[in-house]
Amino acid sequence: MEAVQILRLNTGEDVIAYSHHEPGEDYYVLQPMAVMIKFDNKTGTQHVIMDHWLPTTIIEFNETVIKEDAVLATMQPNKDFLKYYNDAVEKLNKLKVTSSNEDVNESSERMSSNEMTELLELFDPVGSNQIH
Repeated sequence: MEAVQILRLNTGEDVIAYSHHEPGEDYYVLQPMAVMIKFDNKTGTQHVIMDHWLPTTIIEFNETVIKEDAVLATMQPNKDFLKYYNDAVEKLNKLKVTSSNEDVNESSERMSSNEMTELLELFDPVGSNQIH
């Protein structure tokens, strides 16, 4: 069974992904995204940032296996962060389908300004302890 989980790796990285794991086996992850939380000393707010964890521009599928001994802890994302992650994955998948069928420049020209804004907003840091 696949569930969205946050994996804390022994490297200190946090990765959110659709994950499947059986005890004694490695973790199979699909659509992994690195999660970073930055603290802004000037405003006293936290910013949640997500980015691809795998080099998606050079691999066939956005999935991999993480060795079981590389995972320190697993956590369930709260409902707001789960929605944020699922929305980001959905929009990135739509963009990938579009760009795989067309030249990247043509694909960008065909996106409406609202679609481009929505996509860019996915990667803007968010403040005030809110998830974008």
